[in-house]
Amino acid sequence: MPPPLPFKPLAGVVPCPGGWLVQPARLFTATIVPEEPFVLPTITDVIDYRPTFLYLVIDAPIGLPDSPFGGFRQCDLDARDLLGWPRRLSIPRVPSREALYATNMQKAQAAEPWLTPLAYRRFRWIREVDAEIQAYHQRHIFSGVPDLSVLLVNGDAPPSTSAFWRDGPAERLALFQERLPGLRAISMAKAPKGASLRHVLNAAALLWTARRIAGRAITRLPRDPEWDEQGRRIEIVR
Repeated sequence: MPPPLPFKPLAGVVPCPGGWLVQPARLFTATIVPEEPFVLPTITDVIDYRPTFLYLVIDAPIGLPDSPFGGFRQCDLDARDLLGWPRRLSIPRVPSREALYATNMQKAQAAEPWLTPLAYRRFRWIREVDAEIQAYHQRHIFSGVPDLSVLLVNGDAPPSTSAFWRDGPAERLALFQERLPGLRAISMAKAPKGASLRHVLNAAALLWTARRIAGRAITRLPRDPEWDEQGRRIEIVR
């Protein structure tokens, strides 16, 4: 058996055009040291990465109802309430498995009338997560939302700019400068091929949530736990 690592590997992970953008870090006791972000093609590659991440927080839903339900689970509704208007729009609707595995968008829309072409593009990543992440993975893999992590870092106040605005990245870098030393140098560099600076910043936000998990300081939404038909916990952490 290999000797234990002198640090805890953590990561925030977000979907990106190249697959999955991983923002890793090493946690030494109370000191977190972000490393260079990189892109892996599949969520399986993320799970199997070595050294194995002690905690992963991903920007994708874990736990889906089998039948159509309107697109918002209780954890999504709680997250939208926390974010308030207009940031609540960053919490997208989530498909049922009936829609997720439909053979085309038209059949998926028949099950989920709210579905748009933009939302349908997310299905490739949601399918990966639904197929690969099982209940036992949830001891170290969690579902998060970047905007909820940013809200927490900002003292439960929303940032003044959107991540899509010109000043949005700079504001988020400033927020994380104290929490994640070294992130500014990483984020101002060129993003990995297959991703953008916005993906790096979103993954960094989830990395902060992974740090909170390691310190046993997370908040789970909803307060009363829920599970899907396959035994996976339906929740968002922050």
